[in-house]
Amino acid sequence: MDKRKIRGCVINSYLSFIKMKWGRFGKEECLKEIGINDKIKDGKYYPHKIKVSILNWIKKNKGEKYIEVAGKYLIGNLGHLSWIVRHDTPFKITKKIEEEYEEIYDFGELIVTGTEGNIEVHLKKPENDELICLTFKGILEGILESTNKHGSIIIQNSEEGVCEYHIKY
Repeated sequence: MDKRKIRGCVINSYLSFIKMKWGRFGKEECLKEIGINDKIKDGKYYPHKIKVSILNWIKKNKGEKYIEVAGKYLIGNLGHLSWIVRHDTPFKITKKIEEEYEEIYDFGELIVTGTEGNIEVHLKKPENDELICLTFKGILEGILESTNKHGSIIIQNSEEGVCEYHIKY
């Protein structure tokens, strides 16, 4: 039995993306298909499989191309924090995500190394590697976009249990 957990705020961000992209009925369809009837509370922990089920719903019903878009949406959906993000650097924001990782997930590890303009990110132990790797690539793209930096993000390695990215800007 999988005991991995994730904060409800992340699940709600994905549901917000679905509602923004495909409307209230899209969100209701997703919730019905994945079997969620109760309200998800931001500060509470939920089974990580809910996030994976949402990503699978997006892939199956709307297309894999929206997985990265959903990840990018998470960065822009920070409310007033998205304004603050614009005034920082991609390296500092990525390091902040590294610091906060354990607050959001109760499993895995995120390691950020490098310098401004040249960042290496290692995400260890993601569940459903393909979808999680694509989602996190979208998050990193959202960081570049939010800080008005142009650059590239390359998934260097996505072997089972590890996603590695190189960000150059």
